[in-house]
Amino acid sequence: EGGLKVSPRPVFFEELDLLRAGRWFAYPRCEAPLLWACGRRYFYRGEPVMRVEGGSLYRDPTVRILRGGLTLAPTDVEGMAARNRAALDALAEEAMGFISTLWANATAAERARGVHAAELTACRRGAPRGSTVVRLGCGSFDAVLPAELQDAVARGEAVPQVDTVLCSFSAGKDSMVLLDLCARVLPPDAFTVVYADTGYELPSSMESFERVKAKYPALRYVTVRNAQRVEALWDAMGIPSQRMRWCCTVQKTAPIYRALAAGRGGGAFALTFEGTRAAESARRSGYGRVGLSAKTWRSINARPLLRWRAAEVYLYLLARGLPLNAAYRCGLARVGCAVCPHATQWSEFVVSRVYRAKMQPFEARLRAYAAAGGVEDAARYVDEGKWKLRCTGDRIAPLRDTYLLFTRRDGALRAEVANGRLPWDYFFGVLGRMRTVDGARGVMINGSWHAVASRRLGGGAQELTVTAAGGRAYPLVQRALYKATYCAACGACVAECPTGALRLGEGAGGVRLGVDAARCVHCHRCLTFHAYGCVAAESAHVSAA
Repeated sequence: EGGLKVSPRPVFFEELDLLRAGRWFAYPRCEAPLLWACGRRYFYRGEPVMRVEGGSLYRDPTVRILRGGLTLAPTDVEGMAARNRAALDALAEEAMGFISTLWANATAAERARGVHAAELTACRRGAPRGSTVVRLGCGSFDAVLPAELQDAVARGEAVPQVDTVLCSFSAGKDSMVLLDLCARVLPPDAFTVVYADTGYELPSSMESFERVKAKYPALRYVTVRNAQRVEALWDAMGIPSQRMRWCCTVQKTAPIYRALAAGRGGGAFALTFEGTRAAESARRSGYGRVGLSAKTWRSINARPLLRWRAAEVYLYLLARGLPLNAAYRCGLARVGCAVCPHATQWSEFVVSRVYRAKMQPFEARLRAYAAAGGVEDAARYVDEGKWKLRCTGDRIAPLRDTYLLFTRRDGALRAEVANGRLPWDYFFGVLGRMRTVDGARGVMINGSWHAVASRRLGGGAQELTVTAAGGRAYPLVQRALYKATYCAACGACVAECPTGALRLGEGAGGVRLGVDAARCVHCHRCLTFHAYGCVAAESAHVSAA
């Protein structure tokens, strides 16, 4: 009555086995779906037969049978696909048209070569610093400044020219459909399929990626990873939470775009097709179909499936016989990492029962985090997801004696820092040229001289005083200090550097972030990409209060 409020998903025998539904139903162990679920309600041929309540990391759900004693027959996938063929073809054709048109416009300069080479070269030579070369609707090229670029792209009047095209693959259902659509409409050498191995990928996701490579052997594939193990990053940056969700940036986005920039002097720009859908979350419902610099300045993010519903995604997958991540067959509505601060308790139930070994190292860290906060019942704390609400870094063991405090006095910026991970001036070179004038050390930032004085305090702390007329660059100085104090060599800022001046490499004690002063042009992108100038700083910082 009034239609479904939740898009249905297929239910396979693996999920029924997990719920021990064989006590109430007889069913075959087959490839096709047996039931369909809307949220926690299960339907057979349009009639509700079962409802599931509860379930979590340590608790089994309650199964309430609405109509038992049935022998379940597999869904007629071929018949279902035939009945919906016209609607499904229309969806796919529209998405493929979007992909093809955007690809053609974004790579026009790269493919033009001799045809528009003189015009393009002249455009690039005369482009103002910081501008982006775009293709206009009339087919010619122009240089557009950042202030005008976002609006021009949003209005469809201009498309930035890219160096490469990526298809982001996560092994989830949406990215599987996206990859198939790209493979159907683009030449196989026109794009690269990129998979980010976060370190806590479900085993079924890795298996799904291998199946995809076998199905589409002509495509190019790249697997990217962070330079550090995810367990080490948890220990250094604190457990990811809903408020401090550093994991996607550090484990997915940054490795992808670091790999893109490698070998191109740092300045590569990409068109990235991704499987994001508006129905997945309230935040994603506000996304546009094309996003300029949505995750990093070096990418246009295109979302061909933005308005697709989950049922349409499943129907496309089933109708075309595409590889389906086995985790969906076990009951997951969304496939992601083994541990996620946005995971539902139902997801944690499924993952903990099917992929227990993958969860255990992180589960142990969650219990340790609870114990460090004086929680008496750590198991209950973890089971109820209280760790997902973390909003301070006070329980990060390596940083217990680390702090950074700022005050303003008499027009000067004062900072007190103790036990930072790097020397306090480690990133001052990215602010501007460091030098000494009349015996006073300082840095030139955006043409303004900033004098810097330091003195040692007790307990390994130092007091810094930065003085400049107007103090307009003080926020940049603060970010450089946050970066030095809390840097965990996560690599997020490396992906932002347009010249390759920031590099990750092995150093004393493990991976270390290095700065090549000869390459740095003081653009400050490594500081302005984030409110603290450092992802780790936001996660680890403890306020004065």
